[in-house]
Amino acid sequence: MGDPQIYVRGFPKYTSEEDLKTAFGAYGEIKEIRMIRDYAFIVLTPNIKVFENDDCCGKAVEEMNGKDINDQRVRVEVAGQPK
Repeated sequence: MGDPQIYVRGFPKYTSEEDLKTAFGAYGEIKEIRMIRDYAFIVLTPNIKVFENDDCCGKAVEEMNGKDINDQRVRVEVAGQPK
């Protein structure tokens, strides 16, 4: 199985990779961000020091889905899961 990934949709077009790193960095080390227009795939490595027993992607989805990034509400999902 590959690294855990989350799918983020709906952020403003002027959002930078640094904005996404700031918003999602608490949930694990960000190994990669692939931004395409107004959505992105973020590849996380679990932050063992903080989330030793938690799924980093699940926690990021739970806490960030419906939150605002750059004053716009985003949708966050675990990548590859059926809707």
